Amino acid sequence: MPVMIAVATPSVKPDILWIVRSLICLAMGLAACQAATSSTEDPLLVPAASILQSNGTSTFNATQVGSTSNTLQFGVRTSVNNSTITINSIAYDCPDYTITATLPGYADRTCDTTCYVVCPAVVCTNDDYYFTAVFHPSVAASTSCVVTVNTDTGGSPTLSL
Repeated sequence: MPVMIAVATPSVKPDILWIVRSLICLAMGLAACQAATSSTEDPLLVPAASILQSNGTSTFNATQVGSTSNTLQFGVRTSVNNSTITINSIAYDCPDYTITATLPGYADRTCDTTCYVVCPAVVCTNDDYYFTAVFHPSVAASTSCVVTVNTDTGGSPTLSL
């Protein structure tokens, strides 16, 4: 009875090496995914709630006494992954300014971890809460206003107009 012996020919070796390298790379990628730690917040957005200017301009136009300025839009964003914050109230004591907001309001941040072969990635989507401000001066003078956003996180970010 003849004995068959498998011989690795030059055309077979590169295929086996490619498979071994691919498996090692896949194993390293999976290990990186297993070892990845999930951050609970975005370090660029600490504290838990921040106010962001959102419509491209951060100043009111020159406004005559008795007139109303352009509208500025602001967003409230949470930095905590997979969470929702409630905006309970917006406080200001400035008669020459009007803040328009629907309360209570909500801002949330949803994150998904995607595991790529080389490294894991956290992809987050923000659903911000928006409010607007207008300026309607009653006297010709320089003025400002501090706006405080009260949230259920215990934080109260402020904004100076």
